[in-house]
Amino acid sequence: MARERYLVGVSEEELRPDPKSEGPKTPKGKWENYWYHYKWQTFGVLAAVVILTVFIYQMATRPQYDYEIVMAVESYVGMTAQDRLKQELEQYGRDLNGDGEVKISLQTLNMSNSDPQMTQAAQTKLMVNLSTADVMFFIFDKPTYDLRFGQNEHNAEPISFFAPIEADDPGISPEWNYWNWKNSPLRTEPEMLSPYTQQPELPLDLYFGVRKATGSASKRTDTQDECLELLQNFITGTLPESE
Repeated sequence: MARERYLVGVSEEELRPDPKSEGPKTPKGKWENYWYHYKWQTFGVLAAVVILTVFIYQMATRPQYDYEIVMAVESYVGMTAQDRLKQELEQYGRDLNGDGEVKISLQTLNMSNSDPQMTQAAQTKLMVNLSTADVMFFIFDKPTYDLRFGQNEHNAEPISFFAPIEADDPGISPEWNYWNWKNSPLRTEPEMLSPYTQQPELPLDLYFGVRKATGSASKRTDTQDECLELLQNFITGTLPESE
């Protein structure tokens, strides 16, 4: 009875449910309907696809280096001098990854840039490289080496960082196992001179060394041996044997 009381004056047509709306039938209508409901989801999927594609491309085309070297110095070093040093080192390396050529990645960090933010970035990169041990071959100028490994307010005792170099050269430190390149003729080659001052862009005291590996069965031990071979060949001018 209560239901009939509430329905007094309501027609049969008003009680019928609304007919289901028919979807768009033309391709244009279907597209407009889809775009109205799923526009932002589509943007999200496309962005994810683009990011994934770029990442895959970068991984596939990224150069595969045989050696990675970090050079940390307080002075600016031009690209011409960096490339010349890298090319010289590549002569004494081996094709470790079997791609038919020797390639070296030389990352140069300016530890005393005129821009404080750039200096901070360089210091952070060096700290990361030192802590992770992903890079085994290092080149330091004297101020950077002394700050990190010498006896100072930060270090109560000097830190033994480099592995022994098996070569006979007066530039090798028998105690700290770095090689000082100050007598190398490469330092004063024309390509190593500043185009503005005609002075060597790299300092007189520049220490080359390979960090000591930790763990006798680790991959770092193999990398240490490969880098030591490269450095020893470079110091003595010994070209590697053809494989």
